[in-house]
Amino acid sequence: THAIVDESKFSITASTFSKAGTISLEDYKPNYLRYQSQNSGDGFAVFSEIYYPAGWKATIDGSPVEIIRANYLLRALEIPAGTHTIEFRFAPKAYSVGNTVMMAASIVVLLLFFAILYIEMRKYTNQETESN
Repeated sequence: THAIVDESKFSITASTFSKAGTISLEDYKPNYLRYQSQNSGDGFAVFSEIYYPAGWKATIDGSPVEIIRANYLLRALEIPAGTHTIEFRFAPKAYSVGNTVMMAASIVVLLLFFAILYIEMRKYTNQETESN
């Protein structure tokens, strides 16, 4: 019923929240969490995951929202009244840039492999036709 939030770092829009609501975990993967929430009034939810702002992004019904640090180390969100889908995605910029670089490097290596294979096949067929 209580959460500790450093108001000098995070802004909370409401001073009181509804306590009559439910949140259920619908999908869990190491880099993705999806919750379903139902609340009659605006709510504040503290999740049992570590607050890590360097990579986790949160959305409510597809709209980005700020993840708040609560109780010194946990994630929290302000959730508007109604039924909502809450998603957390772990997508740090360094990871996505690294994936792009690795994909480009893999394509270059494959192209080089096939180019060398083609050149060697041509050399082999040219040698065979010259010897005949």
